[in-house]
Amino acid sequence: MSKHRSLSYRFWAALAVILGCSVVLGAILISTYYRELQATRLSERRLEHFQLVMRAVNHLSAERGPVNSVLGEEPKADSPSRKRLAVFRANTDAALNRLAPIAGFSQQLADTTQSLTHARQLVDTLDRQPLGTRRPQDFQEAVLAMFAAVDTAQSLVDTAIGDFNTAESDHLIGTALVARMLSDIREQVGRMGSNIIVSIAARSPISSDQRTAHDIAYGRVLGFWQLVEQQTGANSDPQIAAMRRAVSEDFFGRGMAIYRDILATGRDGNYGF
Repeated sequence: MSKHRSLSYRFWAALAVILGCSVVLGAILISTYYRELQATRLSERRLEHFQLVMRAVNHLSAERGPVNSVLGEEPKADSPSRKRLAVFRANTDAALNRLAPIAGFSQQLADTTQSLTHARQLVDTLDRQPLGTRRPQDFQEAVLAMFAAVDTAQSLVDTAIGDFNTAESDHLIGTALVARMLSDIREQVGRMGSNIIVSIAARSPISSDQRTAHDIAYGRVLGFWQLVEQQTGANSDPQIAAMRRAVSEDFFGRGMAIYRDILATGRDGNYGF
């Protein structure tokens, strides 16, 4: 009987140990799963914030397109260019406002908004003047101010990418850097056009400084594009392959051919359009 009780005691003791271990193991597994789930959610939030930042910077960069058009025509409140500029400005403001609730972006957002406000003031002041009275240096000041607004916004990108530099999100850094290079390509291509809008609007020859600025911007575009192709060349996604072909054909092919024609006709200021 004593032996039976001893075996029974050992059985229940062993069962208690097994159950205890199971509970501990279950707790560890649940805790690990929860941490992984939290890390995934954290990565998703950081990725969402990064996407919002990149969209805001892209809208800010794109706003310069209608600015170039507006500064090259006589003041007219209801012109297609001014209506387009109003839409682009609204898009930029909406994209920046989406960043306001995100912790960690407040100072960078305030600096970007201040720089953009200053640039828009210069553009609007110049836009109210008759086209024939606008001085080339005023054109240049407004364009450089728009460049500066985009440069200031890069602190938002820095912060968003820096948030990936953690154990939970570091696998996203490579993708984020490729996205940034694509954004830089878009900006440098825009600057190539903005650099010569002053001469086109004034019907004056493109200066050697403007040509140098073009060469620098185009060199950066080529450098960034080579890096992007290295990072995405092995990707078999049909959409990525189609986009790479579009860039090669539409920009480096047809687009640059048009741009070279403008640079050639701009030697004497007779642009023919």
